[in-house]
Amino acid sequence: MARWEATYRIAACAPVAALLWLWGMAMGMLAEGSAHPLPYIPVLNPVDLAIAAIALGLLRWTLALEQRSWLARLRLTMRNAYALLGVLIFAWFNGTLLRTIHHYAGVPHRYDALMESLLVQAALSLFWSILGVTLMTIAARIARRALWFVGVALMGAVVVKLFLVDLSGVGTVERIVSFIGVGLLLMLVGYVAPMPPAEVRRIEASDA
Repeated sequence: MARWEATYRIAACAPVAALLWLWGMAMGMLAEGSAHPLPYIPVLNPVDLAIAAIALGLLRWTLALEQRSWLARLRLTMRNAYALLGVLIFAWFNGTLLRTIHHYAGVPHRYDALMESLLVQAALSLFWSILGVTLMTIAARIARRALWFVGVALMGAVVVKLFLVDLSGVGTVERIVSFIGVGLLLMLVGYVAPMPPAEVRRIEASDA
């Protein structure tokens, strides 16, 4: 193992990592999540736990490669790795939300039924808004403009979704809640998550 460590960690693990990422994406969005005969519990079910293990395993693998300066052999950087993990986690969280609504609100776990459900659309709008504000707040605190723009893009997608999709449920409670909730979150953004500066000057303390 020690002699051929690079081969094991890169050539052998890369196809496995790619397949696990694809499986996690597919199961995160498509799996119903039934744990019969056990009751369905959000996150604490076989599908969600498996995807969580995949995400942690991929993160640990990429960090190990970066530590040994081997990640470049896959033509990747840590930013690329974080982006791929972010897409996986986003798909996973959305799937968890849909599975929870399916099991607890009785909405059939089919694409047409889920997309036509006003409850699902309102929940997705609020979830994306909360996630977008969270990303922007974290980015503002750690001065990461790229992450901040991801949050902005997510908030923009929510606004577009509100007018193109959610307006189909005019007059419903779900539509009113989603519009009010997203509006309040948009007002909050300017106060808690301003755009980080383009460059952060780091002053290194010297021992005198």
